[in-house]
Amino acid sequence: MLERATQGQPPIAWDLEAQIAWWEDISTNYPKHDSNLPTNAMLRERLVADLEALGLDVEVRSYPGQVQNQDVPDVDGTELYAIIATKTGTTMPDHRLGLVSHYDTQTATIMGAYDDASGVAAEYSLCKALAQVPMQRTLACIFFDGEERGLVGSERYVQDAIVEGDEPYVYDLVLGYDMTGLNWPGYRDWKMYVMTGPEDDVPALTGFASGIMHGTLGYPESGVEVLDVHDRNSDERNFKEAGVPIFRFAGGRNAADYDQYHRPLDTVDHVYDVAGGRANFAAGFATIVEASYTTALAFDRTSMDELRVAYG
Repeated sequence: MLERATQGQPPIAWDLEAQIAWWEDISTNYPKHDSNLPTNAMLRERLVADLEALGLDVEVRSYPGQVQNQDVPDVDGTELYAIIATKTGTTMPDHRLGLVSHYDTQTATIMGAYDDASGVAAEYSLCKALAQVPMQRTLACIFFDGEERGLVGSERYVQDAIVEGDEPYVYDLVLGYDMTGLNWPGYRDWKMYVMTGPEDDVPALTGFASGIMHGTLGYPESGVEVLDVHDRNSDERNFKEAGVPIFRFAGGRNAADYDQYHRPLDTVDHVYDVAGGRANFAAGFATIVEASYTTALAFDRTSMDELRVAYG
């Protein structure tokens, strides 16, 4: 089944150097893009423009703001947002494969280069590559605001689109990106981790992902580990808790392993210092994107029902 799903996949078409430069750009030129700050709106406009340039249909949704788990007055300047860019599938347009990351920064940081400009860049790179190839399912690239407020943007979106069933489509799989690139093979202190959920689908998801990572792609277990758990707190969690199968790709096992997590020096230069140079970061970043590309296209040729039979 896995061989059928991966056979004949088009190779990824992308410019790694250009995507690393894109990450540097959004990290350094939009400082302090916390929710409701002017640079948050500027970055949102940049993302919309870049996604439209890929030929995707782009929608921006707004939701009532929230701070410390409390709703704030519904007035201009307090909203939180979700950017949804889609490419309609060829044979299953009402079924979606989602990609998610968050573009807001935490109040104690400035650039948020690793948390989460790196995840935004990984998602954007993957979205750009997948937009160039036919897919049976609709591709949905979602960039959330309000993650640092408590996953608020994704919570509101999932409530509307999935829990309440207000949308005429279903999500079959969601891939999440938050803090990516400081990982094998460039930064050998940390593996690349693939986290899975919800619990009932873990056997199918781990079997599928392990076959891709260690079989199709030939990554060593010393460098890439598929986990039978999802214990990180980012936007894919809301999809998982609504019953949607998820993979979370991450560089580093725990967020706090990164020494500038939610701290002022989460900068491009510091990421390069940790990685041991730009080339090492680029190598880890490339592994995240290329592994995700192969996983996304393989899943697009199968279904969770087939995976449950094959690996469950």
